Amino acid sequence: MKKIFKKMGCLLLMGMIVMTNYNVSNAQELDSSEITEDVFAAEVTEIITIDEMDYTYSYYYDSDGNKAIDIFNNNDGVSETLCYDSESGEILLDSEQIATVDNDFSILNNYNIDVLDSIDSYSVNAASQWINRGSQSSKITWKQGATVAVVAGVIAIALGYGGAELVIASMGAGTISIIASLCAGGTVRHTVYEHRSTHKIKIEWTFTANTGESFGPYGAVY
Repeated sequence: MKKIFKKMGCLLLMGMIVMTNYNVSNAQELDSSEITEDVFAAEVTEIITIDEMDYTYSYYYDSDGNKAIDIFNNNDGVSETLCYDSESGEILLDSEQIATVDNDFSILNNYNIDVLDSIDSYSVNAASQWINRGSQSSKITWKQGATVAVVAGVIAIALGYGGAELVIASMGAGTISIIASLCAGGTVRHTVYEHRSTHKIKIEWTFTANTGESFGPYGAVY
């Protein structure tokens, strides 16, 4: 009987993922005029509500040049720090390894911007004037039991653009909560586009859990 209930519980949760995927993958593109491309260099601070708890995310580069995020729970006063060492691929939570990032840069910057007018194959849409600047894939893993606040930060680090606010606004805190509880990682893929005339940057990205479920695509314009 316990095995039956366990299987039913897994099927219910998988169904929740499929439903969530359907809803958020059709979300409108975010016009991110208030979102900075490199939140770490700009030392951006965001206040995000997750499960009725307010968190303050502070982004910066530490003294070693590593990306760091201070996550402060405004309700209980607990503070945590994520630090990403790009050379080792390790993400530390309060000096303890909590996640890893494995980047694939082989598909990034795969064209010469000086000859973009002659590369029709990279045009997303002739009318939209968005030109493909290249793509990147980042495989991430995190320890089982990581909180939604931490997982959102880990995905933001792997994405490389925007912050946890962008991740949560795109995917939804409920989706991230399910992902955090059911799996211990996945793959973040993003493609960078540049507008021919305005030179604005557009990011389109997806997240695929290591259980196979795909979320997205999501978008943001800088």
